[in-house]
Amino acid sequence: MSAWRDRRSCYRAAVILRRLVCSLGIALALVGAAMTPARAAAVELSAYAGTFTPEMAAGYSYQQGFGAQFIGGEADASLLKAVLTLPPSVSYDGPGALEGREEAGPCVQDGVDLTCRATRVSPTEPWLFPWSVKLRVADGTPVGAVLPFRLVVSADGLPNSPITITRQSRVAAGADLGLSVKDLEVGADAVAYTVVVRNNGPMTTGRFTFHETHTYGPRWPGRGASTKPGLTCRNTSDKNQCTVRDPLAPGDDYEVRWTVPIPANSPLRGTTVKLALHVFDSPSNFVGSVWIHPTFDATNDKASLTIDLTALSPDPSPAPSPPSPPSPAASGGTAAPAPGGGGGLPITGAPAAAVALAGLALLTTGAFALMTGRRRRI
Repeated sequence: MSAWRDRRSCYRAAVILRRLVCSLGIALALVGAAMTPARAAAVELSAYAGTFTPEMAAGYSYQQGFGAQFIGGEADASLLKAVLTLPPSVSYDGPGALEGREEAGPCVQDGVDLTCRATRVSPTEPWLFPWSVKLRVADGTPVGAVLPFRLVVSADGLPNSPITITRQSRVAAGADLGLSVKDLEVGADAVAYTVVVRNNGPMTTGRFTFHETHTYGPRWPGRGASTKPGLTCRNTSDKNQCTVRDPLAPGDDYEVRWTVPIPANSPLRGTTVKLALHVFDSPSNFVGSVWIHPTFDATNDKASLTIDLTALSPDPSPAPSPPSPPSPAASGGTAAPAPGGGGGLPITGAPAAAVALAGLALLTTGAFALMTGRRRRI
């Protein structure tokens, strides 16, 4: 009987030991997974060409931007090369200007190919290599001619190399546009004035845009009207913009009568409003976040207007502001719990290793406690 009990005790101890070894193996695997760093991804090549204007005027230069970047890490910048193939009627007119960044390196034209190299690595953005170039359309290039561009970015040994991007522009009619303001009228409940855009030549333009910015608050709530077709205007938070899609020949004017209501309760009353107006020479295009356009004569592109509304008395009894809603405590409600009160965030990195080790210690202690308890009962 004693031998049978001994064999039974040994069997139970072996089962407990086997379970303990399995648990230790699982815990060690979890600790190893938590402490093993992720395998670094291979560096890949990427390229962009995002500011090519759809229209270009003959005889003028346009600034265009393109570039390359490394994704997933850094690589040897000396391997990087960007080749922009130009149409025969377009030539390189020198480097452009980058806002807040420096050129990645020089560009040199050889025939129709403009080759750009990366000779400078940014200390803050070592993976990014931008270029900005001025491209000039030759005099006499016919209106409507298609201008194809082909950009090939390469870096020997990197995935995705080479990368090819194509863009297309066309030659549009060029015109020097001037702008002026006349016939200001300040009435009892409205302000009106006329914006005049004049085409100074040399060609008929089919579309143009002018802007109006102001110093008053969030909005100058006007509306434009014209006796000629093609006018579209819109208000934004800090400017008004009008676009005319109708032919304007050299020597002709296009007038827009702008009216701004000034009701009795308007906060504009008793103030002085300063307006700044700007017309873009044609052709102009909004690409990305900038306007791309030629500048024929910068002296006639702008106008200003000061509107004195101090003689208009503000409403003596402005409308009362609505009462603020009661707080949850005052209304007897229950405040919403703070975000992130439940669930918790996934545990990663070093904290995962600490939790795994703590679990391993608890598992070991429990296993030995179980063995001890079974021996006492036996």
